[in-house]
Amino acid sequence: MKKKSLIFLSLLSVSILLVPVFFTDPAGADEGEETKAYYEDLMRRQVTAVGASKALNQAFGFDEAGENQYPPDFAGMWLEGEILVVALTDVSEDAMSQYRSWAGKYSGCLQFKELPYSYVELKQAEAAVTAELMEDYHITVVSSYVSEAANRIVIGVDEPSLAIIEASPSLIDYDYPIQFEIGSYCRPTATIGGGEYVRNNSSYESFTLSSTGTYRDSKAALSCGHFYQNLGDEIYSYGMD
Repeated sequence: MKKKSLIFLSLLSVSILLVPVFFTDPAGADEGEETKAYYEDLMRRQVTAVGASKALNQAFGFDEAGENQYPPDFAGMWLEGEILVVALTDVSEDAMSQYRSWAGKYSGCLQFKELPYSYVELKQAEAAVTAELMEDYHITVVSSYVSEAANRIVIGVDEPSLAIIEASPSLIDYDYPIQFEIGSYCRPTATIGGGEYVRNNSSYESFTLSSTGTYRDSKAALSCGHFYQNLGDEIYSYGMD
């Protein structure tokens, strides 16, 4: 693979399951009830944008493994407040019309942005780069993903590996923008794992589990989807607590 440019950033990150839509933290939101109220209000205001993302994913279709088949011009999508930003490699009138048609009744919340690399292109490069780093340079890769808003690959490595990369950038200089950071392994603390189907006991809505652990010394679960859930409500996996 031809090599080109890198971006370095040393951060502590935790690898979790990702979906094409991601959420940003509000500036200045305090912890406690104020934060809880903020997110409940935000989720309600984002219902249309979330509906648009679901409609688009459904329109993209799926392969035999159940993975989305993203269009070649699709570079990613994410929420910004009540807006669903859809990134494309070529923002033309025809392309915007097609995506609005796929979003259907939710199309009013779409905002388009042009980015250089498609999502599929970056995902394929991510797989190739991480394999090369581990096999050819013996770099310890602990996490990797495509940052859709930044339109680049993010690779988490351990501290010794990051030191090697920073000392010898010419050895791993790739075609695509890559951000290296200090990553950490995800260590689940529950018997149900990421991606499993669960539901709550108060409204019987279903959602997908992303990660489990503790929050303020209580057992907690992090969801990848939107649902109206109160703190302390019970959730079930296959009919069990």
